[in-house]
Amino acid sequence: MYAERHSITFTTHTSAGTVTAYTDKEVTGRILQIQYVKDDLADGSTITLTGNTTGVPIMAITGMNASATHLPRRALTDQDGAAITYDQTAAVHEAVVLVQEKVKLAISSGGNSKSGEFIITVG
Repeated sequence: MYAERHSITFTTHTSAGTVTAYTDKEVTGRILQIQYVKDDLADGSTITLTGNTTGVPIMAITGMNASATHLPRRALTDQDGAAITYDQTAAVHEAVVLVQEKVKLAISSGGNSKSGEFIITVG
């Protein structure tokens, strides 16, 4: 399987601790993994990752405090919008797919002039 990594490095720039940053180039494929490498970002930060063009949600975390690796997945729905399940209770999930768009990172409550990195594996 072919896979590639894309990095988003960031530094918050206001006293509110907000920043919006993007992958340096467009990605195409399944978002397999997102690794957060903490530098000095404030504990309790709110992190949101989406497709920049489509706005498709990839991952949202409230209260990010430490380096972590995530495997973001989305719940599947049928043609009528109803959840697809294995047994009427357990939702079916699959990787989020992006096609020729950048990944957008938005952080709030990150502290003033704080930094870190997200490494996104696409395959």
